[in-house]
Amino acid sequence: NSIGSPPQPSLLLSLRQRPARFVSLAVRTRGDPAEFGNALVATMHEIDADTPLYWVRDYVDLVRDVTFGERVVARLFGVFGLVALALTAAGLYGVVAYHVGQRTREIGVRRALGAPGASVLRELFRRTGWQLAFGLVLGLGLGIPLTRLLTHALPSIAATSPGVIAGTLLVLGVAAMLAMLVPARRALRVAPLDALRYE
Repeated sequence: NSIGSPPQPSLLLSLRQRPARFVSLAVRTRGDPAEFGNALVATMHEIDADTPLYWVRDYVDLVRDVTFGERVVARLFGVFGLVALALTAAGLYGVVAYHVGQRTREIGVRRALGAPGASVLRELFRRTGWQLAFGLVLGLGLGIPLTRLLTHALPSIAATSPGVIAGTLLVLGVAAMLAMLVPARRALRVAPLDALRYE
């Protein structure tokens, strides 16, 4: 039956009790199942030369054919997820870069008062890091429970993957740090008096 469907009670009957026009034969083998195909065809021919044996394939191929629809949906979700991640990273970069750019006057004041550039960068990293951590924790808190809803459409996919979560956190963290670092370094290069006149 289809993947994810509940198991149904079954009853084993002899072909003499219930003849069938088409019969599926499952054979457990040792070693490579593909190498056993010719031997299986020969054995079947010895038992009954009038019964053809066709469409011989291993279990992996069978599962691949049965799960074709689920795999297409999974790939679509993967593509949509990557697009959403790219848009999120771009939006996060824009918001953080704008926020840091708005603090150019503050950076100029601190520089004019003698604050070293490393101290200014450290303060910006600290504030941006707290905001980023709060947003990521909130996002994970909402995102992980919602991913469990997808298991109804894709029962063979794990609800949460540590690799996917770690990759997402890494991409968003790098985007936020670059968004903070690029405008901050640009503001630090501006002379303090010019920064004070910055609008």
